[in-house]
Amino acid sequence: RAEASGIVLKSELPESLPKVWVDAVQIQVVLRNLVSNALDSATADGRSGEVTVALSAARTELLVEVLDSGGGVTPAQALSIFEPGASTKVGGMGVGLGICRAIVEVHGGRLWVVPGPAGHFCFTLALDTDGQDLPAG
Repeated sequence: RAEASGIVLKSELPESLPKVWVDAVQIQVVLRNLVSNALDSATADGRSGEVTVALSAARTELLVEVLDSGGGVTPAQALSIFEPGASTKVGGMGVGLGICRAIVEVHGGRLWVVPGPAGHFCFTLALDTDGQDLPAG
């Protein structure tokens, strides 16, 4: 989809990342939604754009950032962007970001938007600090 739209899709990943315990399918839903929104935003004005997914690790959490060259989010939009019905997409239901936030929070993280002239969504996931495997189940 990015290639067909003329969007440069980039990733910024450190050489090694610590372990996080997540439900891979649920985190894929979050990433798919954020990247899809970023692709929409980056092409909203009809020009080609750029979308970047960047990961970095701090002491206790992994930070995932999805950035795009689109129009960004105003401080006023940031106050309600995760609320149901808050969609700027034609035909959008306005539930995707709320679902994403719920998934991230269930994983012990948080999801937020950074207001500004370009798109910038961030979420964190807790690191596996004890090295123990999770019980099967």
